[in-house]
Amino acid sequence: MTSFVLETYVPDGSRDRFADDVDGLRRAANSTGATGKVRHLASYLVPADEMAFHLVDAGSVTDVERVANQAGIEAERIAEATTGGAK
Repeated sequence: MTSFVLETYVPDGSRDRFADDVDGLRRAANSTGATGKVRHLASYLVPADEMAFHLVDAGSVTDVERVANQAGIEAERIAEATTGGAK
């Protein structure tokens, strides 16, 4: 699986809206079948920038888009990400 960052706009940096988005994303990711599996890893809110960043593992960007749509989340951007600092 590949890691992706799903960036979303959160009006007024609302913590309630962010919590709803995270819950929806988790539910949608857990509802996927064996094909197109998406795993939610972490989410971060930056209230001052009105942005949220959701780190997920998925087979493709299409899988991330599908889960975001199921969760009712509009993606500003989806980008491949790497984690760790292994040398």
